[in-house]
Parts: sequence; structure tokens; C-alpha cells
Amino acid sequence: VKEIMRVNRLHRALIESRVRELSIHPSQHRMLMYLTQGKCTSQKQLAEHFGISAAAVTGTLKKLEADGYIRRHEFGEDNRINEIEITDAGRLIVERSRVVFSEVEHGMFAGLDESEIEKLILTLERVKSNLNDLSDSYNTKSEKGCDAT
Repeated sequence: VKEIMRVNRLHRALIESRVRELSIHPSQHRMLMYLTQGKCTSQKQLAEHFGISAAAVTGTLKKLEADGYIRRHEFGEDNRINEIEITDAGRLIVERSRVVFSEVEHGMFAGLDESEIEKLILTLERVKSNLNDLSDSYNTKSEKGCDAT
């Protein structure tokens, strides 16, 4: 387990370091990458997705807008709702990010053949499934109250 945690920390640190080279803060980067998926329709949804306050979302969007990565347009009559458009500068960051992700992924698996990578993926999927089952089991017990054993 400790090795999985170490690998996760190393991977995250490397990605964040490489993202900083793109002159964008990691939290802004995560939001920009999410926005490119086109799944978000409101700041409330962004706050829920990232587990942050609406004020934090507003601050991040303001910074992304000030840096020229997005534009916000009022949507209809309600000026509290904004449509978010990713600018050319924002799309460039996204493209460069995908190159960074690809380089890190390629380097991360250097020296492993396809069968080793496939086995690793299957093993990690099994571990994740086991953890989900454990989590569901604990949640069921806590919902039943103190009498659950």
C-alpha cells in the first residue's frame, strides 16, 4: 500500500511541476481541463465537482479570465448565470497539457511491455473494486446504526 501511495504522490508532484511550467496554477489548470469536457453548466456544479466553495470557484474563474484562458458571457436575462468559453490561449494550455500527460505516462511505463502494463491495470482495477466493496459495506453498517455488526 505504501508503494501505491508513493507512486501516486510522485506522479502528482511531477504533473504539478510540469503544469507550473505552463504558467498556470494547478487548481486553475484542473478547472480549465474540466471545462474543456463541456460537462459543466454552472458554478454550483463546478463547486460540487471540485469539493470547494462557490467563492473559490468564482476566484478561480476570475483568474482564468484575467489570464485570458476563458471568457464568461451572461446567459439570457439572469446575469448570475455565465456561459464559459475557452479562448485560444486556454486551448493552447489544454493542448500543451495533453502533451505533458502523454510524456509522463510514456516515461512512467518505460521498460514495461504491454502484458506487464495490462496486468498492472487489471490488478489495480481489482484493488479499486475491493475498496469500493469495503466502502459500501462500511456505509451500509453505519446506516443501520449501532446495532449493525
